[in-house]
Amino acid sequence: MAKKVAIIGAGTAGCAAAYQFQRLGGWEIEIFEGGNTIGAGVRTHFRGGHPYTFGPRHFLTKKQEVFDYLHSIVPMRKLEHRFVTYLEEEADFFNYPISASDIPRMKRGKEIQEQLDAIEGVEITEPKNFEEYWISKVGTILYSKFIDTYSKKMWRLENNKQIDTFNWSPKGTPIKKDSSHAWSEAISAYPIALNGYNDFFDKVQDFATFHLRCPIDEIRPDTCEIVVKGLPKKYDKIVNTIALDMVLKEDLGELPFVGRDLTTIILPTEHAFPEDVFFVYYANAEPYTRIVEYKKLSGYKSPSTLLGLEVPSTNGKHYPLPIKKFRAIHDEYAKRLGKNVYSIGRAGKYDYQVDIDDCVEQALGIYEELK
Repeated sequence: MAKKVAIIGAGTAGCAAAYQFQRLGGWEIEIFEGGNTIGAGVRTHFRGGHPYTFGPRHFLTKKQEVFDYLHSIVPMRKLEHRFVTYLEEEADFFNYPISASDIPRMKRGKEIQEQLDAIEGVEITEPKNFEEYWISKVGTILYSKFIDTYSKKMWRLENNKQIDTFNWSPKGTPIKKDSSHAWSEAISAYPIALNGYNDFFDKVQDFATFHLRCPIDEIRPDTCEIVVKGLPKKYDKIVNTIALDMVLKEDLGELPFVGRDLTTIILPTEHAFPEDVFFVYYANAEPYTRIVEYKKLSGYKSPSTLLGLEVPSTNGKHYPLPIKKFRAIHDEYAKRLGKNVYSIGRAGKYDYQVDIDDCVEQALGIYEELK
């Protein structure tokens, strides 16, 4: 008799897990999704012929084997790109992460360099918060230009002293010595097909049963059951990819997230950004944090271009807050999962650093454990 696995969530992590149970053989795979689509925010949509996703979904990894695995299912092409950010007080764009080569052309460049010289070699071993950490790395002027306002609007917080973890940002290199690409140390890639990762998601329908618009009421780890529409269903394994406070009925506390509103704009020009710039960040008082030119990722050819503007909001559970007390709550929930329940993905791990590559790698880890 085949064993049964329930997968909660039909995003990247859930579908990646489904592939691994299919590889194992002998498993009946059911996937439960509260929304009405497979792929969540990584699914490609189209507007005026332009492919786009809910935010940029380029694939980044330092592990060749993870890239090779995804590439075997969805052929990928490698990318090189850099980030820039607009600084209002400079009325200009600068490399992001902060580049030492940009400092001479900043209005207070001499004073900035003096601050950097003063803190060189000085290490705060246990900074109290995000603000203290960044000031210790770049000084007060660069912190106010690049970091302060951006982080507060990114996380919808009153001040950055509320953040007490520091190594969660892929742009977290304090100062780059040059203007090289931000991801020069990793494999950066995007699917060749214009429908992006959609084939990765849709092929799962060949071997798994999907239940869309079907949120889970509860996971019961002790009996390896899920409760769906008030009815318990028993499985041999459960893979969860959503926030644990939503499925474990123990009131240990809320796991807060920041959401996003996405507005797409089509412009009557072939390209809006310089050739190697795919994202532009905004570190000022404007409501949006980032603008993405999607055709740079997808390779779509058109005399027009589509941009996506991202505004932090309460819309969805996209970004777990990088605050220790919430991480501790997640860890308490995770202790209750038992050996038959896995929790993976950004929401399932409550970890902002989890991205597409990590979802794939975590799913591969399940395969290695069970094979």
